[in-house]
Formats: sequence, C-alpha cells, structure tokens
Amino acid sequence: MYIDSEAYKGLVDIICRNKINRNVVVITKKKSSFYPLEQLLQERGIHKVIVGTTILDINIESDYVVIIGKKESFTEKIRGVEYKDYVFTEHKNIFVGEHTNYEDEYGNRVFNSGPFKISIESMSYNNTIVIDDSIPACANAKIVIKGSNCRIKIGKCRFGNSPYIETFTNSEMNIGDKSSFGHNLKACLTAGTIVNIGEDCMFSNDVELYVSDGHAIFDCETRKRINECWPHSNNDEINIGNHCWIGLKSIILACHLGDSVIVGAGSVVKGRYSNNCIIAGNIAKLIKKNVTWCRKNIARDINECGRNNINLTEE
Repeated sequence: MYIDSEAYKGLVDIICRNKINRNVVVITKKKSSFYPLEQLLQERGIHKVIVGTTILDINIESDYVVIIGKKESFTEKIRGVEYKDYVFTEHKNIFVGEHTNYEDEYGNRVFNSGPFKISIESMSYNNTIVIDDSIPACANAKIVIKGSNCRIKIGKCRFGNSPYIETFTNSEMNIGDKSSFGHNLKACLTAGTIVNIGEDCMFSNDVELYVSDGHAIFDCETRKRINECWPHSNNDEINIGNHCWIGLKSIILACHLGDSVIVGAGSVVKGRYSNNCIIAGNIAKLIKKNVTWCRKNIARDINECGRNNINLTEE
C-alpha cells in the first residue's frame, strides 16, 4: 500500500527520537512501500537506511528497526522494547472515550474529548484534538481521524445529538465559543482542507459541511486536473464569521461568509458572501442586505441582537 509521505511524519519523529546512534533498518516485503518514508528520513539527515525482509540478523545494539505493516500480522520474534528499539508503521485503531485525555508514541494527542467518542485509524500520526470540557452531553457524538497532522479545536459550544466530524491528512477545524449546533451535524474535511466557524453561530438540524469535492476531476481534452484538493489552497476552506445562522438541511461547501449572515433552509452555499445579509437557494444567492438576527424569537428591539451584530452590509 502506497502512503503519502505526509502520513509518515509522526513515525519519523519516533525514529529520530529513539534511534540515537544506531542504523535505521527497514523490514518490508515491498520496497515501493518504503519510498515515502525514505524521503522523509533523508530530509531529517538520515541517509543510511538498510532495507531487508527478515529480522533474524538484526542487532538492536547497533540497529533501530522499522517494520512496514501491522504488529498483529508480524509473526517473527522481536528482541528489544517497542518504540525504543523498533516500531511498526501501522498501529491498531485507537478509541478514546468521552471526557478523556490521551497521548501516544505516534504523536496523537487528545486534550479532553468532551462528549465525543474519538476514533483514530491506523497509520495516523501527529493529530491534536482540543475540546472544551464544558460542552454539555449529547448522544452519539463522534470524531473520526483518518490521516495525520489533523488539528481540531472546539470551544464552549452546544451540540444536538449525533454530530459527526471526519478528518483526513493535514486538515484543520476550529469552532469558536458560544456557537450551537442542531441534531445530525456532519462535517467532512478531506486532505489539506480547513473549516473555521466563528463565535455565537447557530446551526439548525441536519447541516452538512464538505470543504472540497473529495475526489479528483480531470478534463479529458487537456488531461489536467480541474478541481483542487491537495495540497491545500484557499479554494479548500470554509470560513464562517461570527453570529451566523445556518438554516435547516443546508449544505455548506467551500465558502467565505461574513459576520451575521443568515442562510435559508435547504441552501447549497459556495463562494464569497458579505456580512449582514440573507442568502438562500442552490447555489445560494443574495436575497437581502442590511439585516441581523437574534436568538430570542420574541425579540422586539434590534438592540437585543447585540451591538456588534448591527451593521450595514459591506459592498
């Protein structure tokens, strides 16, 4: 299996930290599966790497061993201490329960999982998840990490039941304080994508966020790729400002929303939209400028919306 070199950065940190003055010996049946790792090792100044197919002749006093594959499928007996003397490129799937701190040798760190159950899949390194412990309980809340170097930070928010966040390599998600989310929030961050949600936002039920197309699209005439996903570009971001209201069953694609934007129910949002406006439709279009909103459905005074949220739409 070919793995992009980005997925191996956490593994290289382990090797550099533990090999000390020893040679690096890689045990693999297919040399092609070693190439991404070799590239990163060379970037870290490790140019002498021995590639073999058996561990029988390894001397842990002089060799640090990297085994391509899963620990469970490796049948040869290994001397030494895992991580200190040898390491596998694939670890077991990791499961972190609610309101739990977690850290492992692969650079994965969870600073309080809040109400979420977190799954970190094998070949995932250097992921960081920070969740505010004050988030109220919600049923069936899940975060699934399917890559490396992912960053998730969730502030003092509220979630309805069944929020689901899925991230791939080099993706990032930030959610500001005082935001609230209805039931069945779904966010999928493909490789190299970013989602930023500001403070005091309100998401209705069944809202979905997809930052990119998720798969490559090519022009058959020019034979060139016509969409972007990897590496990251500004086209692979969702940026939602402060005090935005996202309507029922909306689908949010790569976009930039200014502060105090209202998104009509069932909209498909893509592109740039200014502040203090209503947008709706597929694809969402500007409906009305110079508006704001309040969480209180009995509000009679515009000042109840908050002074910072009362602004004219910028052109």
